Amino acid sequence: MHSVTSKQKTGIMKKYIMYVMAIIIVATFLIVEVNKEERMSDIALANVEALADDELADNQYFCYGVGKVTCPYSGKQVAGYYIRRNIK
Repeated sequence: MHSVTSKQKTGIMKKYIMYVMAIIIVATFLIVEVNKEERMSDIALANVEALADDELADNQYFCYGVGKVTCPYSGKQVAGYYIRRNIK
């Protein structure tokens, strides 16, 4: 049998630490990628909703702001609204 010198032990430990660090880095990257969630901006979401509403409704009510006018679509108090009439 041959004995392992302290220099060899240090080299083995460095390799072991490098492998462990590589595994931790890869695992962290994979966890971040899996948990990354695509979120739509408010404008993009409003556009999707408007397109969906356009297919279902004869008239569209667009309410905006905060004020004393009652929105016919939501019933909330808004600054104003306008109606886009769909012609079929």
